[in-house]
Amino acid sequence: MARSQLERGLAIVELLFGHVLDGLENKEICRRLEESPVNICRDLDILKAAGWLQQLGKGRWKLTEKPAALMKAYEVYKNNWHERMELYDARANARARQMIR
Repeated sequence: MARSQLERGLAIVELLFGHVLDGLENKEICRRLEESPVNICRDLDILKAAGWLQQLGKGRWKLTEKPAALMKAYEVYKNNWHERMELYDARANARARQMIR
């Protein structure tokens, strides 16, 4: 079954997560994903324009810092949410103690 452009793009990003520093050659990406060079070249260009990939030269591609920055942003959001939830729970507990006096 043929993959959509979105599915191929996600597969490329997932594949390159394992090669963050050194990247992979275009032909290796095609081989590993079992996709045509035409489709992969188009997808690589789209991901580059979106700021997700960087071309290293000699046909090698790697992820930019964008995916890592998004993961960090998620971590900050999650920690902030956790801290806010703890404050909310503390206020609710204090209010509950006042109510049972």
